[in-house]
Formats: sequence, structure tokens, C-alpha cells
Amino acid sequence: MYGRNALEDPWNEPSESMFTRSVSPEQAPDQPTYVEIEFERGDPIAIDGIRMSPATLLTRLNELAGANGERRTGPLVH
Repeated sequence: MYGRNALEDPWNEPSESMFTRSVSPEQAPDQPTYVEIEFERGDPIAIDGIRMSPATLLTRLNELAGANGERRTGPLVH
């Protein structure tokens, strides 16, 4: 858990341990990761040809994003 001191001062750089679902950009692959999402009637149904439930699909996309250093920047919302 991260108390007020770690989060409230914008000059404090976040601790690496705060990022439990993504790697740092420095640890991310140097090559791009390509993902093919298949849609049916506007709904995503598969990733890279593997059909998934909506929850599994979202989980997989989050895993791919985290492995590539995504979700590391942006405003912190309390």
C-alpha cells in the first residue's frame, strides 16, 4: 500500500514496486509486439486467431500491454 507521501507530491517519482502489472519501458522488448484482434458484429472475439470470452480477451490484452511497458504514464486519479 502506498501512503500519502508517495502519491501526493508530484515531484516524487513513483516506486517501481507500484507497477504490479507492467514492466518499465527499459525492460520492455526492443521489437514491437503485433496483435491481431478479430471482431464479429463490432465485438472483439479473438486475439491472434484464438477465440476468447470477453473477460479472457481483456485479460490477455492487459497482459500484452503490461509486458510491453504500457500503462506507465498519465494522470494519477485519486
